[in-house]
Amino acid sequence: TCGKGFSRIQHLSEHVRIHTGERPFECLVCGKTFTRERDLKTHQIAHTDAKPHQCNHCGKRFHKQAKLRIHLRVHTGEKPYQCSQCGKYFSQAVNLRKHHRTHHTEERPYHCTLCDRRNRITCPYCGKIFGRHQDMEQHKRIHTGERPFRCTVCNKSFRQRSVLIVHRKIHTGEKPFECFICFRRKFGRRQGLLQHERIHTGERPFNCPTCNKSFRQRSALIVHIKTHTGERSFLCFVCNKSFYTPGDLKKHLEIHTGVRPHNCPVCFKGFGRPSFLRAHMRIHESTGMEKPTGAPKVDVQEKPFECTHCGKRFSQHCMLKIHQRIHTGERPYKCSQCGLRFVKLSDLARHQRRHHYDRGDELFQCSQCERSFNQPSSLVLHRRTHTEEKHECPQCDKIFSQAGHLKVHLRTHTKENKPKFECAECGKSFGQAKDLVVHQRVHTGEKPYQCPQCKKSYRQFAHLSVHLRSHTGEKPYQCPICLKFFAHSSSMKKHLRVMHAGTG
Repeated sequence: TCGKGFSRIQHLSEHVRIHTGERPFECLVCGKTFTRERDLKTHQIAHTDAKPHQCNHCGKRFHKQAKLRIHLRVHTGEKPYQCSQCGKYFSQAVNLRKHHRTHHTEERPYHCTLCDRRNRITCPYCGKIFGRHQDMEQHKRIHTGERPFRCTVCNKSFRQRSVLIVHRKIHTGEKPFECFICFRRKFGRRQGLLQHERIHTGERPFNCPTCNKSFRQRSALIVHIKTHTGERSFLCFVCNKSFYTPGDLKKHLEIHTGVRPHNCPVCFKGFGRPSFLRAHMRIHESTGMEKPTGAPKVDVQEKPFECTHCGKRFSQHCMLKIHQRIHTGERPYKCSQCGLRFVKLSDLARHQRRHHYDRGDELFQCSQCERSFNQPSSLVLHRRTHTEEKHECPQCDKIFSQAGHLKVHLRTHTKENKPKFECAECGKSFGQAKDLVVHQRVHTGEKPYQCPQCKKSYRQFAHLSVHLRSHTGEKPYQCPICLKFFAHSSSMKKHLRVMHAGTG
C-alpha cells in the first residue's frame, strides 16, 4: 500500500493493520482495541493500578519503563534533543518539535473544522487570543477571581492545579529534586533545581538585547531591561518614589513604617534587612556574649578587614573598599550636571538633591505645619520643634535633643570609657585605641588623608571632609526651621541660637 519495507514478517503484519483498520486485541475490561498485543498488555496495567517502575530518587512510579527513563532526566538534567537552528536543548523529543513549530516555522497543523480559524479562542473580557480552550479558561480566572483549587491543610486557594501541587510541598516538606553536583541543596520544584545548577555550570541563557549582559534567571533580565527603558512600575504611596521591583519598594516602605522585622537574638535590636543583622552579630561574637539556642552563627572576628594604609578595621569588605578611596583619591561617582566627583554613591545622591533638585517638588512634608524637606532626616529634626522631644541622662540630668547623642554621653559614666590607652611619647591617655592612633600623628607628623584636588593633607579624615566642601561647595547641614544650608554644623548651631532662639 505504502511501499514501506520491514526486516521481519511480524512487523509487516502489524503495519498492514494501520491500512486495513484491523485491531484484533481487545481489552476485556473496557472494550478498547489495539493493533499490537504488547500495546494491550501495557494498557491493562491501567486497570490494575500497578506501576512497577519506580524512580529511586523521588519514589514516583510509572506504568512504563520508557516513562521512567524520561522522568529520570528531571533529576540528571540530561537533555539529549538539540534544536538545529538555535542550539537549545530539550529533555523530550515532543518538546523539541513543539519548540521548532512555535519559534522557527509558521506551521500550525491543528485547526478547527467548525469555524475554519486556526486555534483562535478569544477571552471575552480582554480580547486576548489563545491556542487552546483550556488555556483561555485558565486565563479567565484572572478576571473572575475564581480559585477552584484549595489546599486542604491551610485552606489557601489557587487558580491553577499545578501551583497547588507545588504549594502542598510546603506542608509535607517534600523536596524531590536534588543537586547532583554539590549534594547540599534540594528543591521542591524542578525549576528551582535548574536555576541552582547554573551556579555550577556558569550558564547564563538570558541575554539583554541592548547591552548583551547575560543572566541566570529570566526575572533578573526583566529587572535589568528596565534600567535601559527607565520603567519604574512600583510606586510608593507615601512619597511617590518609584522602583524597578516590588522587593525594592517593600524595603523602601520600611523607611515610612519604621518596621524592623529582623531582631538580634542577643540584645533584641531590630534591623530592616538580614545583612544588617549579620553585620551587627559580629559585635556579640567578639565580646563573647552568650547566644541563645538558634542564634545565627558568626565564624569571623569583629572587623576582620584591615586597611593597609592606616590600620583602620571594618566588619565588611565593601566598607573597606569605600574607605580605601580616601587614600587612593578615587572618586568613581560623577555628577552628570556639574562634573563633581564623589567617593560614595550616597554622597552623589545627596549632592544632586541639594544642588540640582527642584525645590518646588519637596517629598517629605511636616503633617503639623505643612513645611517640606528634601531629606527625611531634616524632617525628623524639624518635628522636634513641635514635640519638644528631649533625651535626659538618668545620672547627671543633662538633656540632649537626639537619642544618639545621649548614648555617646552615657559612656562618660561607665568604666568602658575610662582612659586605658596611653601615649608613650607624652603620657596622655585615651578611652579608645583609635583615638590614641589619631593622637600619635601629632608626634610623628603623619597626615594620611590628602585632598585629591589641592594635595593638602590632614591627620583626620573628618578634617579632610570639611576641607573638601571648600572645593565642592557642599553644605550638608540644613536649618530645620528656615531651610538655610551650612557647610559646618557649628555654623548651623550658631545660626539657630541667634536667629531662632525663641522658636519651639
